[in-house]
Amino acid sequence: MKKLTVILGVIILFCACQQTESEMTDEQRQEIASTITQQFKDLMDQPSTDNWVDEFLSSWVENDDKAWLGKPALWLNLMTLYPDQDKIYEVWKPIGEVRSSTDFTVDEDYVAVLSAESAVYVFKGSFTITYKEGTTTDPTPMSGSYVYVLRDGKWKTLHQHLSWKTN
Repeated sequence: MKKLTVILGVIILFCACQQTESEMTDEQRQEIASTITQQFKDLMDQPSTDNWVDEFLSSWVENDDKAWLGKPALWLNLMTLYPDQDKIYEVWKPIGEVRSSTDFTVDEDYVAVLSAESAVYVFKGSFTITYKEGTTTDPTPMSGSYVYVLRDGKWKTLHQHLSWKTN
């Protein structure tokens, strides 16, 4: 009986250690990580234009039961609760109207590729805001994380968390 138990244990261990065909290669993971990093950079490098809120909200998963930012939306910002995307748009649109740019610097970042359809991006850095009247804020330390999912061939934000130092 002991021999049978040992043999079965070895067979189970051997089978459990086999790589399945669905596992991703390091190259595939790196390609996804590079895509996510570039997408985040492109989102943060957008100029403050009249349609910056549209561009930002278009990077989110739309109408997905799993998304916490859809319809209904939930955005907690400095203890302000926005119940839907329409309210976010209404509040954020005037913010862009007084800014000429918001410049982000990423000091450290990391992408954890969870699967071929999901990844987490984590970063630490800072940002400055330049207002249309000409003043620029001092750099503000910040950190954040994004959960991305692949939808219709595009990486979309499912969840975001940002923290920054306030005075």
